[in-house]
Amino acid sequence: MAAGFELEKLLDIVQGALYHEIPLHYRIIDFEFVPTHLQEGRRRNCFISISKARWEKVHGIETKWIDGNDRILDHVNACDVIIIEEPIQALKEEVIQIIIDDSYQSMQKIAKASHERMENIVIGITGSVGKSSTRLLLEHLVEEEHTVIATRGNHNTQAGVLLFGAKLSSNPNLGILEISLNALNNRGNQAEVIQPDICIVTSIGEAHLTTLLTTEYKARIFAGLKKDGLAIINGDIAPAEFDILYRAVKKRTSRIKIYSESSKDADIYIESVLHKKYTSEINCNYKGEILACNMDLLSKGTIMNAMATLLCLGEIGFDLKACLPKMNSFVSLDRIMELKQFTTLDGRKIDIIDDSHNAAVPSM
Repeated sequence: MAAGFELEKLLDIVQGALYHEIPLHYRIIDFEFVPTHLQEGRRRNCFISISKARWEKVHGIETKWIDGNDRILDHVNACDVIIIEEPIQALKEEVIQIIIDDSYQSMQKIAKASHERMENIVIGITGSVGKSSTRLLLEHLVEEEHTVIATRGNHNTQAGVLLFGAKLSSNPNLGILEISLNALNNRGNQAEVIQPDICIVTSIGEAHLTTLLTTEYKARIFAGLKKDGLAIINGDIAPAEFDILYRAVKKRTSRIKIYSESSKDADIYIESVLHKKYTSEINCNYKGEILACNMDLLSKGTIMNAMATLLCLGEIGFDLKACLPKMNSFVSLDRIMELKQFTTLDGRKIDIIDDSHNAAVPSM
């Protein structure tokens, strides 16, 4: 299937009208709502202009959001199409503008249409901690041989999930979307828009004060799971929270796989870990087979995220033996278990592990 949407199809999806009549045989393959992320040179990009008033209405609070119509003026050469509520007359001859009633809602429509035409697997990941590392690990292990659309940075909120859902229009080999509690709350369960083929829950913990209520919300990711899809859950989650997740997922599928630090009843578990100064030697058991790898990030959380990643890839048919050597070269986000080395004025060597990216106690 060809990547992206023909302009005529995009008009139909968002129920918009052209500000300036042009030929419709034009294809869009990427979307952004922050113009600095647009690739220069007009590479079939569409900018979704969200006004300050629209952004604040959606979020229900006053924000420092800069109106999309103002932001795009310095980046017009980087986009081919703008989806916009109030057209910019000065750009009428420079760029295609699609006029719609609600730019934020149009993003949701594009995300839904993108996944409907997506031929390959979409993975949704949630949890109190471990979402980003698991997403990055998945991406790291497969990106050399496969095209991947994966959440960028912290774009795991309501708007971010919809944006990267829209990016699935390029029909990558794999979609990996991080879904935070923000994107599962009462303002909208965006998992139902994305409809993942696989849902991963990494953890439930003290990152949020009311863990039972938090778990109820995080369990909403399974409301979007495709019927009879694959669910992967951290088996070391506390029993009360695990029961909430398990009851929710059973409504959608019987394909439930568990990873654990030590439980031999899990589908994958850790046989042994040998921690050295700068690396960890890990042996895990998957379907009775020992998988051995080294990782430079010295934390139990990272090792657990690796279990979730290997379990996911193994269940969808990836060659895990080919993946294992890549584990040692994995680098997470800046300031996540980041080793920094210094020499003092008197010549002593000092190692500092910078984990200041994390805001949650369980991460530390």
